[in-house]
Formats: sequence, structure tokens, C-alpha cells
Amino acid sequence: MTSIADVKARGALRLRERAKAQLLLDANADMPVRPEALDAYLDAASLVVHPVEARRRVARARETIAQVLGCSPEHLHFTSGGTEADAVALHTLHAGGARPLVISSIEHAAVSRTAELWSSRAGRALARLPVGRDGVLPLATLEALPRAAGVSVVAASNETGALQPIDAIADRVHALGGLLHCDAAQLPGRAPIAVPSADLVSYSAHKVGALGGLGLVVARGDVTRPTLTEPDLGPSIIAFAVALSLLPDERGRAAIAASRDAIEHGLTTKLSDVWFVARDVPRLANTSCIGFTGCDGDAVMMALDVRGIAVSTGSACSSGSIEPSPILLGMGMDRREAKSTIRISLPRALSDGEIRHVVDTIAEVVGAARAMG
Repeated sequence: MTSIADVKARGALRLRERAKAQLLLDANADMPVRPEALDAYLDAASLVVHPVEARRRVARARETIAQVLGCSPEHLHFTSGGTEADAVALHTLHAGGARPLVISSIEHAAVSRTAELWSSRAGRALARLPVGRDGVLPLATLEALPRAAGVSVVAASNETGALQPIDAIADRVHALGGLLHCDAAQLPGRAPIAVPSADLVSYSAHKVGALGGLGLVVARGDVTRPTLTEPDLGPSIIAFAVALSLLPDERGRAAIAASRDAIEHGLTTKLSDVWFVARDVPRLANTSCIGFTGCDGDAVMMALDVRGIAVSTGSACSSGSIEPSPILLGMGMDRREAKSTIRISLPRALSDGEIRHVVDTIAEVVGAARAMG
């Protein structure tokens, strides 16, 4: 029979092997699991024969999470993942079809596809708020909001890092008798984590270095609380609390942002025709969306992967072809521009040597791609 110690040892070994195999610069997709969170999960899972102590630990974890998020424990509603958390929040906004749904043009598919489905079932067209080329929602677009709408605006784009003016958006939505949901999955460790002005906020545990399979909806104010039957998520909730307690503080986020900025500066000194999305607006500390004129972003990503650097693009495979990012298209980019980008999202501050390695390798790859036409 496999012991808890054996599982912990194998898990820690996999984490070390993964870290050595590649320089992971794709944290917005999935943060590496924190060993402390893994330990907490396995220790909690071993308490199955001690239910009273297990309940105590879960209660303490809920208090920790609520404190970090600036709310009360009764505002927390856990789900089996971030996608489900978004679905639960949108279902609450939708109120069985009583409210029209409105989303921004740069929402994650977990929000946009669910909103499309429920709007269709209610016999309504889904309204979308256009976002500017800088990735930020212009407040003037809110003038056309219908009254008592359920509005969903992502707190920060996973692709560009652009932060939305959520407080100002919430003021406008509330003035019209509506409710606001924010997908805040990308905030933890990259920006201030709490979104107190939104009525519903969703998070995902695997984005913060906890284990996958856990989502969270924070429901504040007078909003109708989601009705959920939470499965046995105790160990995952405890691991989530541990991971949240280990997030970088403001000083740590500044160090991560300095690494991001150093990479961007290095690329501008080594390459021509490099451009950065959302560089001039508030954005996540760890995120850089970089365009290389004359290059295909997917080709750059794959060439970097071969060289041991993991980045990403927003492209998706559709009908056998690689389609450009719908989020970048939703910002008004044309297909060629959108296809020329990659996203770097740092899991931590990098050393000077790592920064040089990233800059030199990207410059080599882009230079070779341009030479081949």
C-alpha cells in the first residue's frame, strides 16, 4: 500500500524535475504547485479518520482565505474549479433570465461561452462591451448599459495583463440597478487580490500554486447567495489557504515587475519592430504580451519550447488551422497582429542570468524566423 510519505516524495520529485526541465514563463496558464500547498493537502487528506479535526482545519482555512480576500467566511462559496466558479457567478447574475447579461469583448471562454448559452436560452442577444487597443474598457461604453443588467468584466486579462477600472465600472453598474461579476483568477500574486466593489468575484486555486479542481465565488452585499452543495473539498481548501498565505506582497510583486521590465528593455535593444500590448496602462506585475512584426507567434513559442523556455500564445486550434487570439481580436487587432504575439507570464522574479538567457534566446529565435521570411 502506498503511503502518504511516498506520494509526497513523488510529488516533490516531479516538481523539481519539471522546474529543471524548463524555465516556466507561463504562470498565467498554470502556476507550479507550491510544495507547502501539496504538503497541506496530503496532511489534510490523511485526517479522514479524524473528522472533527478535519472540520476545524477547514474552518481555519476559510477564515484565512476570507481575511486575504477582505470578506467574511460566509461570503465564500467553493466549486470544483475556476470554470464552474464563473458559471455559478453568471447563473447568479442571470437570475433565471430576469437580468440581461453583458460582458466585455475580452472575457475568458469560461465566461463568454456560458454567457452566450444562457442569453440564448433567455431569447436575448448577448451584449458585449468593446475594449480599446490598450486592453482597457473605456468607461464611456458603459453609458449604453441597460438597466438592472448582470455585467461581467474580467479584472485582469490573462493575455495582456491589462487591469480594468473595476471600481469605476461597479459605480456605473450599481447606479443602473445592476450587478457586477469579475473573473479575478489572474490577480493573486500579480496585483492586489481583493475586488470589494464587485458583487461576485471568481478565483481558481491552480492559478496561485494550489492544487487544481478548486474554484471560489465570493458573493458580497445583497446579491443572492449561490446555492451550492460543496463536495468534499476540505483538503483542497486547506491547500488553497496555504498558497494564498505565500503570495508575494507588494515588494515581491515589484521585484517580479522589474524582471518583466528588464526582459522588455532587453528585447528592444536586441530587436527591431518589437511592440508591447498594454505596456502603458496598469497591468499585472508578471505579464508581458509581446508582438514581433514579421513573425508567427506560434512558431516563436514552439522554438522557445525546444530551447527549454515555456511561453504561450492566445491561439487556438480550430478546424485544423491555428486561429488568432479572440481576446486580441476583441481589442481591435487584425489577424496578422494578433498572430505575431507571444505572452510571457512570470511565476517569480528572475535572476539576472535568467533574464539574459530569456532575452538572448528570444532574440535568436526571432532573428532566425525573420531571416527565413
